[in-house]
Amino acid sequence: MKKSKIAMVLLFLIIFSFSVAAESPVNQPPEAFFTASPSSGQSTLTVQFDASGSVDMDGTIVSYAWDFGDGKSGSGEKVSYTYKNFGTYPASIKVTDDRGLTGTYTTKITVPNGVSLSLTIIPDPVSIGTGDASIINVIVKSKDGTPRSGVKVTLKSTGGNLAPDSGNTDPSGKFISSFTAPEGKYRISATAVQTGFSQGSGETTVRVSIKTPLSVEIVSIPGSIGSNGTSNIKVIVKGSDGEPVSDAFVTLEPDTYGTVSPSSGQTDSEGQFTATFSGFGETAHSVKAVVRKNGYAQGSGEVIIEVSTANNISFMILILFLIIIIGSAFQEFWIKGRLQLIPLKTNVPCDGTSNIPVNVQFVDPSGKPRTQLKDRQVKVSSTLGTVMNIVLPKGKESIEAVLPSSHVCGIVTLTAQSGIQKAIAKVNFTGNMGEMVLEVSPTKIPADGISISSVIIKVKDDKGNFITSLGEWVIEITTTLGTISSPVIMPPGTLSGIAILTSEKKIGVATVKASMGALHCEKKVIFEELPERFCMNCGDPLKRDLKTCPNCKKTAPADTEIKECNSCQTFIPSSATFCDRCGAKQPV
Repeated sequence: MKKSKIAMVLLFLIIFSFSVAAESPVNQPPEAFFTASPSSGQSTLTVQFDASGSVDMDGTIVSYAWDFGDGKSGSGEKVSYTYKNFGTYPASIKVTDDRGLTGTYTTKITVPNGVSLSLTIIPDPVSIGTGDASIINVIVKSKDGTPRSGVKVTLKSTGGNLAPDSGNTDPSGKFISSFTAPEGKYRISATAVQTGFSQGSGETTVRVSIKTPLSVEIVSIPGSIGSNGTSNIKVIVKGSDGEPVSDAFVTLEPDTYGTVSPSSGQTDSEGQFTATFSGFGETAHSVKAVVRKNGYAQGSGEVIIEVSTANNISFMILILFLIIIIGSAFQEFWIKGRLQLIPLKTNVPCDGTSNIPVNVQFVDPSGKPRTQLKDRQVKVSSTLGTVMNIVLPKGKESIEAVLPSSHVCGIVTLTAQSGIQKAIAKVNFTGNMGEMVLEVSPTKIPADGISISSVIIKVKDDKGNFITSLGEWVIEITTTLGTISSPVIMPPGTLSGIAILTSEKKIGVATVKASMGALHCEKKVIFEELPERFCMNCGDPLKRDLKTCPNCKKTAPADTEIKECNSCQTFIPSSATFCDRCGAKQPV
């Protein structure tokens, strides 16, 4: 190899080793989004709200403020809320990022009068690139949680294409469609219709973005080899923000006289993929890398590798190259130090108010804290979703970060990251289970064999705080009258579970008992006697032998045409306003 080429290679390597990062872009507001499951159903309706789909492209979301549309509010990334009255409620969330900018999102929760269909609509994923598809899953159930098959589902959107846009649910109560659209934000609504039930409805949002191009860098170490020699090929994949892109699929394409192994694979968590190159013949070889990933535009890169007869000069170049790399790595490590994360408490109450003080520092090879020569950005996060960005100032050896606990009990992993460096530590969120709480609504129902009461189960710690677990809780529940769904499963991170109590045709008091380990609790529900019948004009109770209602002074409609009661399925005159058997008001 000519001396001029050798000098150019060395100059490129030195410049590459000491390159610096570009400045951060201007802060952008967060995008709010949440799913509501279910988004419709008969009262009492308990809805699980999940805002984990909210994103902040250049920072971190630090707060979630909920407005449930009925005058009540809440906070947290995931919440559960119960609607007790009929109506349509505009549920909304406001998210705030770590620089004070906000984003909002609103959807409708429908609680109809009478027996209704419970509908949940979930996009997968909620954010796609142009040319990609989001799978729209619609799940329809009856009030007791039983999947409903054969339900007519109709989808509508504010743009884009749904295929199909209507159809019937399968035996598992599901209807699936595919959504594609150009760039934009689209609202998708679903309605479910079946004879004998009130209409169920729900809506969601899908974001479609222009695919971000992938930045692909491919290097060969060393840049030149002897005939029949090998080199390491490293492919580095980043997004437009300069952050590594993991799980991208890389395909390597060598020229005719070269081979690579492996020829394809996925990038690791640092956005890197490595392979071994072998070349034949004294010439310059090329290796092209083609990179693909969902949501991104395809990226590519190419590297040239010199293959020459081995001699003392190439050997010396290899030795010099290794010295430069090792020296640069040693200098970088010695100046900056190794990132270290030290929790000052390892056991913290899972009460949502206690704090976890954590010491963040960089240490030299001997373990001694290193004074920083410039400000260092460090991102600290936990497996519960808490994220904060801190700065270790120039001239300081360490800084203390404070992370809040949550109401979820168990082992939590803390992670600190600065550039490519990571440090991990674990803390235990502890809590002593104090008591189980049952909330029953309503407490009185007709003894007709079809009326229902919702039973909500929660757990408190010994300080009176509602808590949950990183694991699944299974709660056994029984009743002395009627029937009830059991066991009740409380998923990880959920503060409550729900069971449905159905009456029987027997007057009395149902004692509902719940138990989990040493925790026990019970509530009572009264099964009341039904009046003999109801006025079909005004709904007032009537004695069986009365023909004229004392309240409205009217007699029963004399229609020859009939219809089915939307509540108890009894056949009544088509002009009846109320059912004479159960008293339910009929839709107009």
